[in-house]
Amino acid sequence: MSETELKGKMSQSAYQLFGEGENYANIRVNRRGELVPSMDYNQLVIDGRVFGINMGTGDTEFPFVEVAYDDDQPQIGIEIPDGICVVPLLFEIAVEAQAGTLNQYALACGQCDALGAGTSTSMTPVNMLTRGGKKTGCTVFNTATADITANPASETNYFEFYRHIDKYATSDDETADNRPIRWSRYADGFGPIVKGPGFVVAYIYAGTTDAEGFLRLQWAEYETSELFP
Repeated sequence: MSETELKGKMSQSAYQLFGEGENYANIRVNRRGELVPSMDYNQLVIDGRVFGINMGTGDTEFPFVEVAYDDDQPQIGIEIPDGICVVPLLFEIAVEAQAGTLNQYALACGQCDALGAGTSTSMTPVNMLTRGGKKTGCTVFNTATADITANPASETNYFEFYRHIDKYATSDDETADNRPIRWSRYADGFGPIVKGPGFVVAYIYAGTTDAEGFLRLQWAEYETSELFP
């Protein structure tokens, strides 16, 4: 019986890139000699590519402000520069109070040269590899209370890839279903890869009074040259 031996090249912090049409490419393995599948979450974290933000901490929920939908005033904006690709991974909100009617939550992406932050609060994403050292290549803000530079919904290839609509709820005790509102690339699929320059935005709004709660957003970043020629 013949035997086949596979050998891989250990590549932890950088990828070996190959040109279109090259006949052979090395199999990538990690330090333990395990085959690395494409976009495996744990390996993305080990590589230092996953970033996240929180809104609301401890026992203090975050007020999401908006009581009506406004294209120009997203609750979260990730501005992705040329040379960076973003892979959205997780969007989760634990709602404490949503006193409006038809509370809505949406994630969208698209292309534009400059999203702009308008009147908003700058955020510093956390690398999911603690002591990982890498910093995001993107600009992140929350709670735009005045129009940002671009109107996301009018930009090229604007695409809303997640929406959740909640029934009226007055508090965390009275809501009929207080499970987190959640989109996961690995559980739900249908997620984009946003090639910069571009953006990812989140809209969180209610019909009368703003929702309040705790939010978690995570994404992975690649240099464009690592994915595309």
